[in-house]
Amino acid sequence: MTENQCEFTLTHYRAIIRDALANSFQILRLCDADLVKPGKKQIVLRHDIDFSVESALRLATVEHELGVAATYCVLLHSPTYNVGEADTIGLVREIQRLGHEIALHYDLRFFEDLDVSPAEGIRREAEHLGFLLGAPIISVAQHLPATHGQFDGVGDKFIDAYAPRLTADIQYISDSRGRWRAGCVHEHLPTTNTMQLLIHPEWWVADSHMSQREKISSVVELRQKQIARAMADYLTRVSD
Repeated sequence: MTENQCEFTLTHYRAIIRDALANSFQILRLCDADLVKPGKKQIVLRHDIDFSVESALRLATVEHELGVAATYCVLLHSPTYNVGEADTIGLVREIQRLGHEIALHYDLRFFEDLDVSPAEGIRREAEHLGFLLGAPIISVAQHLPATHGQFDGVGDKFIDAYAPRLTADIQYISDSRGRWRAGCVHEHLPTTNTMQLLIHPEWWVADSHMSQREKISSVVELRQKQIARAMADYLTRVSD
């Protein structure tokens, strides 16, 4: 691949996964952490759904078509989606039906604002998300650890995406804020055997010519339309 192909597009994402498979990489979910062996050609593939479940489902569908499964981490306090809505949790369940793991994406700041201990907050949120999905939550990943300080008190109840065995002991590669800190992941495939790869779906599904701010704005615009439709439906039902 050439550098100008390193765009945040579904086409390039497909190429990354195909290259990984062609180079004998095993694609794992967080719940497969016990299978991770440093030095073995493995990618622990994780997605944090910070803004858009719709984008996550599109990425999940691509992966399913390529025969791989990943972990999708759901944030219960996203400003742009609400898993308490039937339509939204329906999309998450569809991701689950495609063979992907659903994990909890927890926010320390939320627990601090409520004066709730992180361990208790994680436990309760995992139970709630598991209830909505009809399946227990096995894995968790912290939201914005670089901003809020990394929490190391998950304990042995969950698989922690930021545990040393999944970060310090293997290569950790992230597209945080729509940027690669150490070059596109495909550049690492020839030289790095074992890695955890974090991909945020919203960067890959929107128009590649949009800026990061424009991509987020498109998510917000979709959410505004969804809210407007919901309110219009509510008013219709009330008037009936």
